[in-house]
Amino acid sequence: LCVWLLLRHGKGSFRSASRVASVALLAQLILGLYRSRIILMYWPARVSEAMSDPRLLVAKFASMLIGFSMVLLYVWFFVIESQRDLRKSALTDALTGIFNRRALIRESEREIALARRASRPISVIAIDVDLFKSINDRFGHHGGDVALCAVADLLRAGLRRTDLIARLGGEEFACVLPETNISGALHIAEKLRDRLASTPISLPAGTIQITFTAGVAQMIGADANFNSIMERADLALYRGKAAGRNCVVVAEPHGLPTPYHSAVKLTGEGNAASPIRRNSFVRFCRRVLYDDSHHKLPRNYRVTAAPESYA
Repeated sequence: LCVWLLLRHGKGSFRSASRVASVALLAQLILGLYRSRIILMYWPARVSEAMSDPRLLVAKFASMLIGFSMVLLYVWFFVIESQRDLRKSALTDALTGIFNRRALIRESEREIALARRASRPISVIAIDVDLFKSINDRFGHHGGDVALCAVADLLRAGLRRTDLIARLGGEEFACVLPETNISGALHIAEKLRDRLASTPISLPAGTIQITFTAGVAQMIGADANFNSIMERADLALYRGKAAGRNCVVVAEPHGLPTPYHSAVKLTGEGNAASPIRRNSFVRFCRRVLYDDSHHKLPRNYRVTAAPESYA
Protein backbone atom coordinates (compact mmCIF):
# COMPACT_ATOMS: atom_id res chain seq x y z
CA LEU A 1 0.00 0.00 0.00
CA CYS A 2 2.81 2.42 0.84
CA VAL A 3 4.58 1.64 -2.44
CA TRP A 4 1.38 2.26 -4.39
CA LEU A 5 0.79 5.58 -2.60
CA LEU A 6 4.34 6.71 -3.25
CA LEU A 7 4.23 5.86 -6.95
CA ARG A 8 0.72 7.25 -7.36
CA HIS A 9 1.16 10.59 -5.61
CA GLY A 10 4.91 11.10 -5.81
CA LYS A 11 5.02 13.57 -8.68
CA GLY A 12 7.02 16.61 -9.59
CA SER A 13 9.95 17.28 -7.29
CA PHE A 14 8.98 14.29 -5.12
CA ARG A 15 9.22 11.77 -7.97
CA SER A 16 12.86 10.75 -7.46
CA ALA A 17 12.54 10.44 -3.68
CA SER A 18 9.29 8.46 -4.07
CA ARG A 19 10.91 5.96 -6.40
CA VAL A 20 13.88 5.43 -4.07
CA ALA A 21 11.52 5.01 -1.11
CA SER A 22 9.47 2.48 -3.09
CA VAL A 23 12.60 0.45 -3.87
CA ALA A 24 13.60 0.53 -0.19
CA LEU A 25 10.15 -0.66 0.92
CA LEU A 26 10.15 -3.47 -1.64
CA ALA A 27 13.62 -4.54 -0.48
CA GLN A 28 12.38 -4.52 3.11
CA LEU A 29 9.45 -6.72 2.09
CA ILE A 30 11.73 -9.17 0.27
CA LEU A 31 14.09 -9.37 3.26
CA GLY A 32 11.14 -9.99 5.57
CA LEU A 33 9.97 -12.90 3.42
CA TYR A 34 13.52 -14.27 3.26
CA ARG A 35 13.87 -14.16 7.06
CA SER A 36 10.50 -15.92 7.45
CA ARG A 37 11.65 -18.66 5.10
CA ILE A 38 14.82 -19.23 7.16
CA ILE A 39 12.87 -19.43 10.41
CA LEU A 40 10.37 -21.86 8.87
CA MET A 41 13.27 -24.16 7.97
CA TYR A 42 13.96 -24.62 11.70
CA TRP A 43 10.31 -24.55 12.80
CA PRO A 44 9.17 -25.66 15.34
CA ALA A 45 11.79 -27.68 17.22
CA ARG A 46 14.97 -25.70 16.49
CA VAL A 47 13.87 -22.09 16.53
CA SER A 48 16.73 -21.17 18.88
CA GLU A 49 19.23 -22.48 16.31
CA ALA A 50 17.56 -20.36 13.61
CA MET A 51 18.44 -17.21 15.51
CA SER A 52 22.16 -18.04 15.13
CA ASP A 53 21.95 -18.87 11.43
CA PRO A 54 24.40 -16.56 9.55
CA ARG A 55 21.90 -16.02 6.75
CA LEU A 56 19.35 -14.67 9.24
CA LEU A 57 21.99 -12.42 10.78
CA VAL A 58 22.90 -11.00 7.35
CA ALA A 59 19.22 -10.43 6.59
CA LYS A 60 18.79 -8.61 9.93
CA PHE A 61 21.81 -6.42 9.20
CA ALA A 62 20.46 -5.58 5.72
CA SER A 63 17.08 -4.77 7.24
CA MET A 64 18.74 -2.38 9.68
CA LEU A 65 20.54 -0.65 6.80
CA ILE A 66 17.27 -0.25 4.93
CA GLY A 67 15.63 1.16 8.07
CA PHE A 68 18.43 3.71 8.36
CA SER A 69 18.01 4.59 4.69
CA MET A 70 14.29 5.18 5.31
CA VAL A 71 15.23 7.77 7.93
CA LEU A 72 17.46 9.48 5.36
CA LEU A 73 14.60 9.34 2.86
CA TYR A 74 12.34 11.05 5.38
CA VAL A 75 14.93 13.84 5.69
CA TRP A 76 15.05 13.98 1.87
CA PHE A 77 11.28 14.43 1.70
CA PHE A 78 11.46 17.16 4.33
CA VAL A 79 14.19 19.02 2.41
CA ILE A 80 12.24 18.78 -0.86
CA GLU A 81 9.08 20.10 0.78
CA SER A 82 11.01 22.95 2.40
CA GLN A 83 12.63 23.88 -0.91
CA ARG A 84 9.27 23.82 -2.65
CA ASP A 85 7.75 26.10 -0.02
CA LEU A 86 10.70 28.48 -0.24
CA ARG A 87 10.52 28.50 -4.04
CA LYS A 88 6.80 29.16 -3.92
CA SER A 89 7.16 32.01 -1.45
CA ALA A 90 9.99 33.52 -3.50
CA LEU A 91 8.11 33.41 -6.81
CA THR A 92 4.47 34.03 -5.84
CA ASP A 93 2.63 36.95 -4.33
CA ALA A 94 1.52 36.16 -0.78
CA LEU A 95 -1.83 37.95 -1.09
CA THR A 96 -3.13 36.97 -4.52
CA GLY A 97 -1.23 33.72 -5.15
CA ILE A 98 -0.05 34.75 -8.62
CA PHE A 99 3.51 35.43 -9.78
CA ASN A 100 5.52 38.31 -8.35
CA ARG A 101 7.86 40.59 -10.28
CA ARG A 102 10.87 38.27 -9.99
CA ALA A 103 8.99 35.27 -11.33
CA LEU A 104 7.39 37.29 -14.13
CA ILE A 105 10.74 38.60 -15.36
CA ARG A 106 12.30 35.13 -15.26
CA GLU A 107 9.44 33.39 -17.06
CA SER A 108 8.83 36.21 -19.54
CA GLU A 109 12.46 36.25 -20.66
CA ARG A 110 12.09 32.57 -21.52
CA GLU A 111 8.87 33.22 -23.45
CA ILE A 112 10.44 36.16 -25.29
CA ALA A 113 13.41 34.01 -26.32
CA LEU A 114 11.05 31.34 -27.65
CA ALA A 115 8.99 33.96 -29.49
CA ARG A 116 12.10 35.41 -31.15
CA ARG A 117 13.33 31.98 -32.18
CA ALA A 118 9.98 31.00 -33.71
CA SER A 119 9.17 34.50 -35.05
CA ARG A 120 5.96 34.56 -33.05
CA PRO A 121 4.24 37.63 -31.57
CA ILE A 122 4.15 38.24 -27.84
CA SER A 123 2.39 41.07 -26.02
CA VAL A 124 2.37 42.61 -22.55
CA ILE A 125 -0.52 44.21 -20.67
CA ALA A 126 0.28 46.62 -17.81
CA ILE A 127 -2.67 47.07 -15.43
CA ASP A 128 -3.21 49.58 -12.63
CA VAL A 129 -6.33 49.63 -10.43
CA ASP A 130 -8.03 53.03 -10.54
CA LEU A 131 -8.27 55.13 -7.36
CA PHE A 132 -6.98 52.34 -5.18
CA LYS A 133 -6.06 54.71 -2.33
CA SER A 134 -9.70 55.79 -2.03
CA ILE A 135 -10.69 52.12 -1.64
CA ASN A 136 -8.25 51.73 1.24
CA ASP A 137 -9.45 54.97 2.84
CA ARG A 138 -13.11 54.00 2.59
CA PHE A 139 -13.07 50.27 3.32
CA GLY A 140 -9.72 49.84 5.03
CA HIS A 141 -6.81 47.68 4.02
CA HIS A 142 -8.98 44.58 4.13
CA GLY A 143 -11.21 46.06 1.43
CA GLY A 144 -8.14 46.87 -0.64
CA ASP A 145 -6.88 43.30 -0.27
CA VAL A 146 -10.25 41.94 -1.40
CA ALA A 147 -10.17 44.25 -4.43
CA LEU A 148 -6.68 43.07 -5.38
CA CYS A 149 -7.69 39.43 -5.03
CA ALA A 150 -10.74 40.10 -7.20
CA VAL A 151 -8.52 41.53 -9.95
CA ALA A 152 -6.17 38.54 -9.70
CA ASP A 153 -9.11 36.10 -9.91
CA LEU A 154 -10.44 37.98 -12.93
CA LEU A 155 -7.11 37.72 -14.73
CA ARG A 156 -6.80 34.01 -13.91
CA ALA A 157 -10.29 33.29 -15.19
CA GLY A 158 -10.00 35.42 -18.33
CA LEU A 159 -6.59 34.33 -19.60
CA ARG A 160 -5.09 31.08 -20.80
CA ARG A 161 -2.96 28.79 -18.67
CA THR A 162 0.02 29.59 -20.87
CA ASP A 163 -0.31 33.32 -20.16
CA LEU A 164 1.79 34.79 -17.37
CA ILE A 165 0.04 36.85 -14.68
CA ALA A 166 1.87 38.74 -11.95
CA ARG A 167 1.37 41.39 -9.31
CA LEU A 168 4.22 43.84 -9.63
CA GLY A 169 3.50 45.61 -6.37
CA GLY A 170 0.70 47.58 -4.77
CA GLU A 171 -2.19 47.82 -7.22
CA GLU A 172 -0.07 47.13 -10.33
CA PHE A 173 -0.41 43.94 -12.37
CA ALA A 174 1.13 42.67 -15.59
CA CYS A 175 0.21 39.95 -18.09
CA VAL A 176 2.44 38.38 -20.73
CA LEU A 177 0.53 36.86 -23.64
CA PRO A 178 2.53 34.50 -25.88
CA GLU A 179 1.27 33.88 -29.42
CA THR A 180 -0.78 37.12 -29.26
CA ASN A 181 -0.33 40.21 -31.41
CA ILE A 182 -1.20 43.76 -30.46
CA SER A 183 -4.73 43.54 -31.80
CA GLY A 184 -5.51 40.37 -29.85
CA ALA A 185 -3.94 41.79 -26.67
CA LEU A 186 -6.03 44.95 -27.03
CA HIS A 187 -9.22 42.93 -27.31
CA ILE A 188 -8.29 40.77 -24.32
CA ALA A 189 -7.47 43.78 -22.15
CA GLU A 190 -10.72 45.51 -23.09
CA LYS A 191 -12.70 42.37 -22.39
CA LEU A 192 -11.13 42.07 -18.93
CA ARG A 193 -11.66 45.77 -18.23
CA ASP A 194 -15.34 45.57 -19.18
CA ARG A 195 -15.86 42.43 -17.09
CA LEU A 196 -14.30 43.96 -13.99
CA ALA A 197 -16.23 47.22 -14.38
CA SER A 198 -19.53 45.31 -14.55
CA THR A 199 -18.83 42.98 -11.59
CA PRO A 200 -19.56 44.32 -8.09
CA ILE A 201 -17.33 43.14 -5.24
CA SER A 202 -18.98 42.29 -1.93
CA LEU A 203 -17.40 43.39 1.34
CA PRO A 204 -18.61 43.21 4.94
CA ALA A 205 -18.94 47.01 4.90
CA GLY A 206 -20.77 47.13 1.57
CA THR A 207 -20.33 46.64 -2.15
CA ILE A 208 -17.68 48.35 -4.24
CA GLN A 209 -17.19 48.77 -7.96
CA ILE A 210 -13.61 48.94 -9.19
CA THR A 211 -12.03 49.55 -12.58
CA PHE A 212 -8.53 49.47 -13.99
CA THR A 213 -6.51 51.22 -16.65
CA ALA A 214 -4.31 49.15 -18.94
CA GLY A 215 -1.49 49.74 -21.39
CA VAL A 216 -0.76 47.22 -24.14
CA ALA A 217 2.52 46.72 -26.02
CA GLN A 218 3.83 44.12 -28.44
CA MET A 219 7.43 43.00 -28.78
CA ILE A 220 9.29 44.62 -31.65
CA GLY A 221 12.80 44.23 -32.99
CA ALA A 222 14.15 47.07 -30.85
CA ASP A 223 13.07 45.39 -27.60
CA ALA A 224 16.10 43.87 -25.92
CA ASN A 225 14.25 42.26 -23.01
CA PHE A 226 11.03 42.22 -21.04
CA ASN A 227 11.76 45.55 -19.33
CA SER A 228 11.79 47.42 -22.63
CA ILE A 229 8.36 46.02 -23.59
CA MET A 230 7.03 46.76 -20.12
CA GLU A 231 8.32 50.33 -20.30
CA ARG A 232 6.32 51.02 -23.44
CA ALA A 233 3.24 49.44 -21.88
CA ASP A 234 3.71 51.67 -18.81
CA LEU A 235 3.87 54.78 -21.02
CA ALA A 236 0.56 53.80 -22.57
CA LEU A 237 -0.83 53.13 -19.09
CA TYR A 238 0.14 56.59 -17.86
CA ARG A 239 -1.48 58.14 -20.91
CA GLY A 240 -4.66 56.27 -20.09
CA LYS A 241 -4.54 57.54 -16.50
CA ALA A 242 -4.23 61.10 -17.77
CA ALA A 243 -7.14 60.58 -20.19
CA GLY A 244 -9.60 59.74 -17.41
CA ARG A 245 -8.86 56.13 -16.33
CA ASN A 246 -10.96 53.00 -16.96
CA CYS A 247 -9.59 52.53 -20.46
CA VAL A 248 -7.07 50.54 -22.50
CA VAL A 249 -4.35 52.33 -24.47
CA VAL A 250 -2.01 50.79 -27.04
CA ALA A 251 1.68 51.73 -27.20
CA GLU A 252 3.37 52.47 -30.50
CA PRO A 253 6.65 50.76 -31.38
CA HIS A 254 8.54 54.00 -30.71
CA GLY A 255 7.21 54.35 -27.18
CA LEU A 256 4.41 56.88 -27.70
CA PRO A 257 0.80 55.80 -27.16
CA THR A 258 -1.36 55.59 -30.23
CA PRO A 259 -4.68 57.48 -30.40
CA TYR A 260 -6.77 54.42 -29.57
CA HIS A 261 -8.95 54.16 -26.54
CA SER A 262 -10.56 51.06 -25.04
CA ALA A 263 -11.43 48.65 -27.87
CA VAL A 264 -11.26 51.03 -30.85
CA LYS A 265 -10.25 48.94 -33.84
CA LEU A 266 -6.81 49.52 -35.29
CA THR A 267 -7.02 51.38 -38.61
CA GLY A 268 -3.57 50.26 -39.72
CA GLU A 269 -1.72 47.01 -39.56
CA GLY A 270 1.58 48.49 -38.43
CA ASN A 271 1.25 47.28 -34.87
CA ALA A 272 -0.30 43.93 -35.68
CA ALA A 273 1.58 40.86 -36.77
CA SER A 274 0.79 39.42 -40.17
CA PRO A 275 -1.81 36.65 -39.94
CA ILE A 276 -0.52 33.12 -40.07
CA ARG A 277 -1.97 31.27 -43.04
CA ARG A 278 -3.10 27.73 -42.31
CA ASN A 279 -4.90 25.20 -44.40
CA SER A 280 -8.29 23.88 -43.44
CA PHE A 281 -6.95 20.75 -41.74
CA VAL A 282 -4.59 22.74 -39.50
CA ARG A 283 -7.39 25.16 -38.63
CA PHE A 284 -9.64 22.23 -37.73
CA CYS A 285 -6.97 20.66 -35.47
CA ARG A 286 -6.30 24.01 -33.82
CA ARG A 287 -10.01 24.51 -33.17
CA VAL A 288 -10.26 21.04 -31.58
CA LEU A 289 -7.06 21.08 -29.52
CA TYR A 290 -6.79 24.75 -28.58
CA ASP A 291 -9.58 26.88 -27.17
CA ASP A 292 -8.93 30.53 -28.02
CA SER A 293 -12.52 31.68 -27.68
CA HIS A 294 -11.54 34.14 -24.96
CA HIS A 295 -9.27 35.87 -27.50
CA LYS A 296 -12.26 36.76 -29.67
CA LEU A 297 -14.82 39.46 -29.12
CA PRO A 298 -18.45 38.35 -28.85
CA ARG A 299 -20.70 39.09 -31.78
CA ASN A 300 -22.74 41.69 -29.93
CA TYR A 301 -19.63 43.55 -28.79
CA ARG A 302 -19.90 47.29 -29.38
CA VAL A 303 -16.70 49.21 -30.04
CA THR A 304 -16.45 52.34 -27.93
CA ALA A 305 -15.57 55.67 -29.47
CA ALA A 306 -12.35 57.53 -28.79
CA PRO A 307 -12.58 60.51 -26.44
CA GLU A 308 -12.20 64.03 -27.74
CA SER A 309 -8.64 64.24 -26.43
CA TYR A 310 -7.65 61.58 -28.97
CA ALA A 311 -9.63 63.04 -31.85
